[in-house]
Amino acid sequence: MVFMDIINMPSVGGSTVSPGGNLMLDTRSITDWKSAKDFTEIYLVSMSDGIDSTRQMMYTKEKHVG
Repeated sequence: MVFMDIINMPSVGGSTVSPGGNLMLDTRSITDWKSAKDFTEIYLVSMSDGIDSTRQMMYTKEKHVG
């Protein structure tokens, strides 16, 4: 792994657990160096089912085009 691999990894931002403690929302950001833009997306995870239950709640259309 080199330096560029590390800075190109998505970064996890804020995480919030639901009042009932059964769900968690987190944000993940990635930088597109060519367009000089950051893209942040929101994910929902079940606290009991773990990482396999991850669902992307929103995405940046501009990032996913072409």
